[in-house]
Amino acid sequence: MLSPRHRAHLWHFTPMISRLTLFALCFSSTLVLGQTPAAEEKPKVDPAAAAKRIKDLGNNDYELGGIRFNSATREIRIPCAVNMQQGQIEFALVHETGKTHESILKTSISPVDMQVALLLCSYEPGHNGLFDHEKDPTVKKNLEETQTKTPGANKVQLFVETGKDAEKKRVQIRDWIKDNTTEKAPTDFDHWIFNGSMVQESGFSAALHGNLVGIYYDVAAILNCPTPRNRNDEAWFVMEDLVPAVDSPVTLIIAPTK
Repeated sequence: MLSPRHRAHLWHFTPMISRLTLFALCFSSTLVLGQTPAAEEKPKVDPAAAAKRIKDLGNNDYELGGIRFNSATREIRIPCAVNMQQGQIEFALVHETGKTHESILKTSISPVDMQVALLLCSYEPGHNGLFDHEKDPTVKKNLEETQTKTPGANKVQLFVETGKDAEKKRVQIRDWIKDNTTEKAPTDFDHWIFNGSMVQESGFSAALHGNLVGIYYDVAAILNCPTPRNRNDEAWFVMEDLVPAVDSPVTLIIAPTK
């Protein structure tokens, strides 16, 4: 079996269409988290089926399960809705079946499709010490450390886009987050980490738990915030004066760091 480092290397230097043949290599961890659902409810990772669903829209634009991405700009657009306009949060984005009681945004897109889009846009999964402070010995023992082949290839920026046409407005997702100690947006959220979720015996972790973008760190989430304060689950609230009404349609944009 290829190491995570070699899998990331293949994804980064392989043309888009050829990457699909390497798809299955990117789902190979065995971290067991949480309660296992019934067998018939296990989220399935089907590389061949996902490959067949990718639509080439031209000009380097592709679509997969409602997610649009551009292989040249590496920008990924995920349709979402505002989930919370006030209150304490631990996530920037969850699946609509996930922890909606503590996330700014929710989405109906497949967590597997989200991970695939990131891989196809040449982002490399790697937590590079992100979870070094994990205290659970069982999780720590099974959590496979990964390093990116290309330095910084797991770093992304997150934006949220509201409005349509001439009224479109894009801001960093951190502007919608309030630091409880300062009552202002956090100043140390300059990038996010694509650590990549994992496959357990029971299925794909992000799909099992619905955790997609963590503020309070989560090993099952696909993206996490690397601030040292990500261990505090009481530090973050919604910036209620800036966030649109609940259920307002918005777009989460994943883009490369400068």
